Amino acid sequence: MSEKQNIFKRVFASPAGRAVLALLLVLAVGAIFNADGAFFKLGTHRDTLREASVYGILACGMTLVIISGGIDLSVGSVLALVAVCCAQMAIHWDWTGWLVVPAVWQARSRRVCACNRLSPRWP
Repeated sequence: MSEKQNIFKRVFASPAGRAVLALLLVLAVGAIFNADGAFFKLGTHRDTLREASVYGILACGMTLVIISGGIDLSVGSVLALVAVCCAQMAIHWDWTGWLVVPAVWQARSRRVCACNRLSPRWP
């Protein structure tokens, strides 16, 4: 009996074990309170992931900025500026994504950094 308790204690002491426990708790709550089957529909989870993807992409970008040493505290304003630039180029100028992303990257890394006298440490 003490070996089983030791295994449970060791599994739930790790971050992965706690994440699995949290996932099981969310699934159990979703199965019990499913709002007329909405929890089991693919569209519900797809929309949730689509809403969270903006923050995931922003977090990945900020990770690169922090690792390179150029900590940027104005994340929201930079995100808004990039979103407006991408929308302008994609919708009004009919640029594809293969042109929009490098153009925004070049504008950000060369013009914005030069105007603010920043020195990005990545090529």
